[in-house]
Amino acid sequence: MMTEKNQYLPIRLSHLLTHCSVGSVVRGPDYLMIIQDVRNWTNKDGTTGSRELMFVEQVKSALGIEQSLREPPIAQLDKYDTPDGACIPASRFPAWTACVKCGLMHYKPWFDQKTNDPVCLDCNMKYSRNVPLSQVSLVLVHTDGHISDLDWHFLAHKNANTSSQQQCGRAQGTLVLQNNKTIKCKACNSAYTIRAGERLPYTSWIQPWIKEHPPLKASTELSDSSEDSEKSKYSLGEVMEVNDTRIHRSVTTSALVIPPESRIERESIVSKLYCSPHLRERVTSAKSRLQQKSSKRQLAAELFCTVEDIEDALIQIEDGFPFIDKNLSKLKLLESEYQAILEPIPDLKEDEDFVTNHLTDTWHALLSSKEKSSLGRKLELLIDNVIEISKLKEVMVFKGFTRGGETEDGEVTVVPPAITEETEWLPALELYGEGIFVSFNEDILCEWEKIPVVQKRTQEFISRYEKTNIKFDPDLVITPRFMFLHALSHLLIKELEIQAGYPSASLKERIYASQSEELSMAGILIYVAIPDVDGTLGGLAELAQPQRLERIISKAFEKARWCSLDPVCASHEGQGIGMLNKAACHACELLPETSCFCGNILLDRIFIKGDDNINFPSILSLVKP
Repeated sequence: MMTEKNQYLPIRLSHLLTHCSVGSVVRGPDYLMIIQDVRNWTNKDGTTGSRELMFVEQVKSALGIEQSLREPPIAQLDKYDTPDGACIPASRFPAWTACVKCGLMHYKPWFDQKTNDPVCLDCNMKYSRNVPLSQVSLVLVHTDGHISDLDWHFLAHKNANTSSQQQCGRAQGTLVLQNNKTIKCKACNSAYTIRAGERLPYTSWIQPWIKEHPPLKASTELSDSSEDSEKSKYSLGEVMEVNDTRIHRSVTTSALVIPPESRIERESIVSKLYCSPHLRERVTSAKSRLQQKSSKRQLAAELFCTVEDIEDALIQIEDGFPFIDKNLSKLKLLESEYQAILEPIPDLKEDEDFVTNHLTDTWHALLSSKEKSSLGRKLELLIDNVIEISKLKEVMVFKGFTRGGETEDGEVTVVPPAITEETEWLPALELYGEGIFVSFNEDILCEWEKIPVVQKRTQEFISRYEKTNIKFDPDLVITPRFMFLHALSHLLIKELEIQAGYPSASLKERIYASQSEELSMAGILIYVAIPDVDGTLGGLAELAQPQRLERIISKAFEKARWCSLDPVCASHEGQGIGMLNKAACHACELLPETSCFCGNILLDRIFIKGDDNINFPSILSLVKP
C-alpha cells in the first residue's frame, strides 16, 4: 500500500530475523530497499514499539544474552491507509538508477521527481514518452559490515588521461551506464569497466541511512587507485552484485522453552503482575500504608481476585519469581532440552508450552514381533526412544549480521542490530509448534564409533572444518555420531515431505550428539514452529505413532543406500563449502537452508549406509537381533 510519501509493504515476522533483518537488501514490488537498524524501530513518540518476551530468563542465560528480548513491532493500516503502530523503516537502495533505454544515470530521482516511479528525463524530452529507471546492480561492501553505493563519478574518471578528463567535475546528468558494467562520462568521454569482485577504497557512509564514515585504517592491500593519496588511506571494500548472498547473512540463535519456564501459568495473578511492572509500581510507589491498601484493592478488582492474592503475588516476585536457574551454558541447555524430552513430565497440562507423549513402549512392542532379519527388527533395537512432542515453543533471537565474509585477519565481523552501539534489547520471536523425537542405542553407537575407518573418515571432516573459519554457537563438535544423526535427519525430513505432505522448508532439525561421563546424547528432533500462538494443526506430531513412524524411518534408511546420482554421488571425496560434504547432493541429502541448522554442510550418506569399497560398516550391520 502506498501513500504520497511512503510505501507500506507486509512482511512475515520470522523474515525480520533472517533474510529481511537489519542491514538486508530486500526486493519490494517496484524497487530494492535496505532495512534500517533497531534504533529506528520505534513509535512516533520515540518509544520502543514492540512487546517484551517474558519468562525467557533460562533461555537468555543459556544463549549468553543479557539484553531483553522483544518482538519486532507490528503495525496495521487503517481505512485511511495510515499505519497504526510502529513500522519497520527501510530506505531505497541502491540510490543510483539507470535508464533502461539510454543508460543515463540518476541519483535518487524519486526525490527530485516526487514520485515512487521515476522516469528518464532525457528520454522524456527526446521521445516524448516515459522510460522507466532501474536501480543499478553493483554496490560496495566492506567486511566490517558497511555497504554503500559505488562512487560512479570517481570510477568514470578512474583512468582519466587528458587534463580535461582529470579536471572534469561531478555534474548531474553526465554519467551513462552501458551493459551494467561500463560507466562513461558524456562530458569528457572518460570511461571505465567495473566488475564484481574488484577491490576499491571504501570512502562512503557505514550504512546508507547512517551518515557516519568508518574510521580510517591502514589496509594490507593496495588498490588500483593507490596513486590517489586521498583514496589510498581508506581500507578496501569489494564490489558485489546486489543479490550476492554474501552481502548479508543474519546471525540468529535459538533455544526451546523447557520446564520449569514452560510450566509457568500465564493466567495466574503472580504471572500477570510479573509481566506488568506498571501495575506493581502502583503499590510500591504509594507513600503511605493507606495508599498501598487502596492500590491493592484496586488491583484486586481489576484482576478479579482478592487482596490476599495480590499480596501473595508481590511476595513471590520479591522472593525471585519465576525462580529460574540463570546459570546455564549453551551446551547445558542442549543437555537440559534432551533430558526434558526424555523424562516424563508429571501432572502435565495441555496449556503448557512443552507437552510430550512417550511412545517408546508402543514402539518396542510393535517392532519386537518382527522377523529377526527384517529392517523393522533392527530399528527396534537401534532406536531407544520415540516421543511425540505435541506442543513446543522455540525462542529465536537475532544477534546481528555479517557482510562479505572474512576480514583481512581471517575473522568474521558480526554487526549488532543497532549497528554502531550496543542496544538494550534484541529482536526475538516466540515460535509455537510440534515435533518428533527419536534417540538411539548408546551401546551400538559407541561400538560403531570405535571402528578405525569410521574415525578416519570423521577426522577428514574435522580437518576441513577447521580450515574454513565457519563458526557456530555453540562450537560444533564433529563426531561419528553427529555425522550419522545429521545425515539421517535430512533423509527423515525429505521422507516426511513425501509421505506427510509437509514442505521441507517448513521443517527444522535439532541434533543432540555428545559423549560425556555425565550425559551422552544421541537424538534427533524434527519439528515445525510458527509465530502463531495457536501453533500448528498436529499433523507432524501424529506421525510419531509407531505404525507410521516405522514406515518413514525404514524408507529413510533404504533411500540412504542409493541416490539417483550414484555412483557419482556416493564416490564424491568433497563438495560444497570447504569440501564439507561427501556423499550428499540435492537428490538425496540437501535441504532448503532454513531447515538445516548448519547450512547444508557436514553431510555424508556413507555414515548411514556404509561402503564396502573402503570397508566402512553400516551402523545397521552392528545391530544383532
